[in-house]
Amino acid sequence: MASALTPPGRRLVIEDSSAAVRAFLRPQPVRELSGVGVRAAATLADYGLHTVSDVADVPQLTLQRLLGARPGRTLHERAHGHDTTAVDPTPAPASMSSDLPRLRRVARSG
Repeated sequence: MASALTPPGRRLVIEDSSAAVRAFLRPQPVRELSGVGVRAAATLADYGLHTVSDVADVPQLTLQRLLGARPGRTLHERAHGHDTTAVDPTPAPASMSSDLPRLRRVARSG
């Protein structure tokens, strides 16, 4: 979330403490949490849950009733700064889609 909210070329450092993580997360819109799509955000908004702090203050069982067992549990964990999603530090390969027309032209002319 921090990298998505940081402008290109800038760096955001959040201290490695639960208090610093909470201070960063709590005011953020709930839709910024990983895994919260348009539908989930709309459902949460219907119940007055607009920020991460709103979601963090709701019991996990309530979120599970609103969103389903697994999504509710995952959202509750992420609202409290716990995300067990594996991060691959290697950069993704560049997309070849922009090169496809050029490759086709080369193949035809040869």
